[in-house]
Amino acid sequence: MTLEELNLELKKLVGEEVSLKVIALRSLGLYFGGQPHDHNSVSFLIHPPWRYEQQGEVVVGSGDIYFAAASSTPEEQKAHESKLDGIRSLTDALEGARLADCRVDLVTSDLILEFSGDQVVRNFADSAFDETAWIYRKPRRNLAASVSPSGITLETKKEGI
Repeated sequence: MTLEELNLELKKLVGEEVSLKVIALRSLGLYFGGQPHDHNSVSFLIHPPWRYEQQGEVVVGSGDIYFAAASSTPEEQKAHESKLDGIRSLTDALEGARLADCRVDLVTSDLILEFSGDQVVRNFADSAFDETAWIYRKPRRNLAASVSPSGITLETKKEGI
């Protein structure tokens, strides 16, 4: 699969609604048409660096999600988790938003997702050597495309992804 073919595949998602948004560690997961492990869902797992914009303003980015040192007291850890939940919640408007446009830059493999409500998620290359910048999964086609500035790696499994 080429980036051009992947771009065409992604265009099929335009008009679809985000059914679930998850931030795990510093990666952003977006699901369309279902939940994780749902055979009919389609998803993006967007690794850092990424940023979320609303109405032309940067709201939050993967660099804003940080982790407390292991030596934190339970009280410090609880306060940190509360602050982290607040940072993660800045992207909550993505759930239920419709995908208005989706593009992959053919040189850098940067991903740009535009949503209703004037929202944008951007993944952008900050290294020519990263193995995976983002992953597109479509289990009903047994398709997983790992994308980086160096190209696309396809994974297919007979039992689904």
